[in-house]
Formats: sequence, structure tokens, C-alpha cells
Amino acid sequence: MWGYRSYLEVTGGYNFFTSKQLMAVGACGAGEVFTHTPSLVFNAVYLFGGERDMYSVYVKKDGVALSNKGRYLLSRDDGSEIEAEEQWDLHYVGIGARKYFFAEQFKTFMLLPYLGADAGAYFAPNAYSELSVYGAGGTETASGKFRGEGFVPGLNFEAGADFWFMEEAAIVLKTGYRICSGMLRATLKEGDLKPAGIADVLEVPVNHSGFYIQAGFTLNFKSYNY
Repeated sequence: MWGYRSYLEVTGGYNFFTSKQLMAVGACGAGEVFTHTPSLVFNAVYLFGGERDMYSVYVKKDGVALSNKGRYLLSRDDGSEIEAEEQWDLHYVGIGARKYFFAEQFKTFMLLPYLGADAGAYFAPNAYSELSVYGAGGTETASGKFRGEGFVPGLNFEAGADFWFMEEAAIVLKTGYRICSGMLRATLKEGDLKPAGIADVLEVPVNHSGFYIQAGFTLNFKSYNY
């Protein structure tokens, strides 16, 4: 048996969620959108346990993104419009644990299912929003670029399975649900949007909660025979 091991898990996948459009500046008709985004996930895992009970702890590096590009009515009174190009990438770092099942006499060519959960934070180092406001005649009256700041607490629940087709490597498939909801701060870094009545600092709600699916591979670093 080789139930004690440390390994790197690399998966690619899709995140599915319904989220409000990011243009939180009073645009008319900016409702909710269903979207999905690709992601690349890294888990550093240490697996341990006896012949019947196996567990692991892991550190996760993940991320989700939501983009928005369009032109919307800003004010029905004067007919002004706002054009937005936004990309809000959130990077996640968390720590979690897993419980494995059917681990008796764990060996090569074995499917090892598990349930897991991790908690951490989603950071916004690359989030931005470029906004331009146009009057009723189509003339640009204001423009600016915001940068996202801050973090949102995160929690993930997942169910997956590793198929160890050799001692050094495995194929992994998983699905889960992400909780990522909170407020970020958007600060104006370029331009001036005061003529359009838009403040230099905005509190922007984000909600990237939803299901995800991932598939990838595992590379074993070290095995211990106890």
C-alpha cells in the first residue's frame, strides 16, 4: 500500500454562474447574465491515512472571471448612454481537506472517489472597468477607467475521483459548488466621470457563486510506505 503521498493536481474546467453585470453605475436594463468561464486550477495535496480511512489536506490556487462589453441607456431623462468594457478576474487561494472512500488496499489501477471542501479568499488584482458616457447627440461627455480592489471570502464544496493508472500519475475528474459573493471597491485611476454623476470610488457587488466541473491530471511527488 502507498497511502501516504504528496502530489500536484492540475485541472482545467468551466465555471457556471449567474451574475449581475458589473456596470454598477445606474445603467438602465443592466440585469443578470448567465455565463461560463474557463479556469486553470492547481492543488498541492498531501494524502494520508490507514488501510480503511484516507484523507488529504490541500492548498488551492483557482480563479473565476466575468467580462461585460456593451452600450446601455444611462438616463431616460436626457437619453444619455454609457459604454462599458469590463473584465473582473478574481484569483482564489484556499486551504481544504478531503475524505476518500473505498480506499481498502489502495493500489495502482484504482478509482479513488472523495468529498472535499476548502475555504479562502478571492482577490481582484486585475479587475478593471473602462466606461464612456455619451450624450443624446452621440458626443462623448465623460470617460474613465476603474480598477478593482479588495477581496471576497470564498468557500468550495466538491466531489471527485482520482484514477491512479500508475504510481506516479492519476487522472482526476470533479464537480463542485462555489460560494463567492461580496463587495469590491472600484477606484477611478484614469479620466473623469463626475460630469456624468459617477463617483470616483464605487462599491461593486460581485457574485460568482455557482457550479463548476474540472478535469485534469495528478503528478505524484513522493510516496511513503508505512
